[in-house]
Amino acid sequence: MAGVNTPGTLYLGNLPATPRISIGRGDALVVDNSTSPATITLAGDVKNTPVYAFIQSTTTQNVLNATNTSIMFNALDTARARGGAATSGWGTVNLPTSALTVPKSGMYRVEFQVSWFPDLSATGFRDVWFEVNSAAPGTTRPFADASTTGLVGATTSCNGSMTLRLNQGDVVSLAGAQTSGVTIRILCDGTTVTSCFGVIYDGP
Repeated sequence: MAGVNTPGTLYLGNLPATPRISIGRGDALVVDNSTSPATITLAGDVKNTPVYAFIQSTTTQNVLNATNTSIMFNALDTARARGGAATSGWGTVNLPTSALTVPKSGMYRVEFQVSWFPDLSATGFRDVWFEVNSAAPGTTRPFADASTTGLVGATTSCNGSMTLRLNQGDVVSLAGAQTSGVTIRILCDGTTVTSCFGVIYDGP
């Protein structure tokens, strides 16, 4: 039963008759009277739990000249989470990987930073982008395409971000290419120079 006990206090149901009360579509709010005091659970997009995954690379990776390449990550990026968990509401991330699988539909922000080893020449470009549901690097539309030229004796970085709608099960992968004329490396040590990749849920 429902009733007002004191001003400003609304009681919904009672323990013997109604152990669980659901309010709103999709059980948006659930009152569980099986405990004392009762507990309230928010579900779906009402729930104020962040959804994200941060990964990084702590080793170098060779990228052949003029070859679209999957950029690999071998570790969770706890530093970026600033003391929190590197994933939240995401499930298991199997490493190493170049891709993150979206856990639910909605608007997402995809971010990356990739550092290239200091060049012996300034020939060509260094390019990094992300793709959605790509069978192989460079086979679907590139998003947040970030390009730079090589610098002699200096590390160069490609940084990019974009917000877009993704569906549950979509696979977001990072890819890169370079045209220096030789094989060069993506530079990572996990501390001073890091290549990282993150996907963050922004809302429905």
